Amino acid sequence: MDLPNQIMVTQIKAGEHPSSTAGRGEIVIDVQYLPHEKDEFGLGGHVKREVEAHLAAVCQADPYLRKYPVRVDWIVDADCAEVSADHPFVGAFQSAVSEAGLDSRLSGFGALSDIGLPNGLGRTPTVNFGPGDPAQSHQPNERVVVHDLVDCTKAIALAIHSWCMPVTT
Repeated sequence: MDLPNQIMVTQIKAGEHPSSTAGRGEIVIDVQYLPHEKDEFGLGGHVKREVEAHLAAVCQADPYLRKYPVRVDWIVDADCAEVSADHPFVGAFQSAVSEAGLDSRLSGFGALSDIGLPNGLGRTPTVNFGPGDPAQSHQPNERVVVHDLVDCTKAIALAIHSWCMPVTT
């Protein structure tokens, strides 16, 4: 399932004192891209250039920013990945999730995770799956209900068993 790209403001820093004009400001954004948008190096070069070109155009349209254009520093280029919905591992995992009594519908995941590395090797099918409400992730009050953790662990154990144990006839 394709999700749209996301560009999210994650931090804003400006000023030194509440009663003075800020001498500088910094806006930190998280720019995400989809696997089919990777460049020839398997990274987000195309998306980076698109973002930089857009910011340059914004600077050209504003007299102040034309004189003091933004500076872009890229911190990290994290892997993005996808696994085909018809991959046998996805089917095995969905069956295990259903057997554990959980919702096995597939959906995209629009955040950084470790899925990119094993999938990038081309031999290790990987899915994102975990307990709790995704809206709680990386929040100051991040938490998970114990029952959700137990159900998630059961589903993972069933998936491992199904995937790793030979079928006997």
